[in-house]
Amino acid sequence: MPLSLTCSCGAKLEIDDKFAGKVIPCPDCHRELSTMAKVVQADRISAFALAGVLLALIGAFSVIGPVLAMICGGIGLRQIARHPEKVAGKRYAWASIILGGLFTALGVAGHLSPEILGIDGPFRELEWAKKLEHQSGELEFNNKDSNSVPVKFAITRPSRAWGVLRSTNSFQRTSEDLILMAPWQDAQVACMNDVDTRGPNPDEDDLLDEALEYLLKSELVQVVGRYPKTLPKLTVEQGRDKKKLESPKGTVAVELLIDLKLAGIERTVLLRAMRSDDRLGKMNVLAAVTRKSRFRRLEPELRKILDSYTIQH
Repeated sequence: MPLSLTCSCGAKLEIDDKFAGKVIPCPDCHRELSTMAKVVQADRISAFALAGVLLALIGAFSVIGPVLAMICGGIGLRQIARHPEKVAGKRYAWASIILGGLFTALGVAGHLSPEILGIDGPFRELEWAKKLEHQSGELEFNNKDSNSVPVKFAITRPSRAWGVLRSTNSFQRTSEDLILMAPWQDAQVACMNDVDTRGPNPDEDDLLDEALEYLLKSELVQVVGRYPKTLPKLTVEQGRDKKKLESPKGTVAVELLIDLKLAGIERTVLLRAMRSDDRLGKMNVLAAVTRKSRFRRLEPELRKILDSYTIQH
């Protein structure tokens, strides 16, 4: 197919296509004429392609944003293909499609199993930010019941990630109770002191059975379980790794691991119950709770908190 050229002198030429890409002289003025095809620069970048990239980045993990990004990228490619001389931005369009697809996959995975990506932690931090008090060092709380012997309880937090839960409207917590929470890890520890027992001096099995019964009615289970209408029925026989702990003379301390589902999530509870011969009819209940899938990883930290619990008459 012949090439049509026009020289600046006004001469018009029809050149055989075998000379394409070469420089030839004008037959009239002898100026050199290039037979290279001129590259047409587009006037603007596709707005759809740019919008797609922004939607993919801003709406990452939201699912909707990345899907819209892929749609905009597809529209942008179609627009560029139809009007290449006017619209550019093919790289932006492809970037919005690729990023949109990547973030859509991550978003779906995150919503189906947020624990895998760890994206649930920041949301819980925001949810509980105004409900927790972050203090440092050892936490002390006293028994103010005038009908019993005054006792001081203390427990140490391992880090500032753990906050003290303020009392809720549903539970007017007494000075003997304390709930610690680490929202990012979805872990909780409750200290429930001077709990009444059915007998003056329960044995180890009765102690755990009563501690478990009290735990299911506690504020800890209500808060973690999002105030469930019905509570699971658990017995000591459903637990595992039951053992007697070393304790000072005149006291008994037993421990049990038990699984239960709260707010649709399988959790593991490290339950401890303690009684003292000089406080007949009373026991102290400690419970450390976290997701079952995270328990083994967090177990050392949870045990460290429970081990720091002390009672001073």
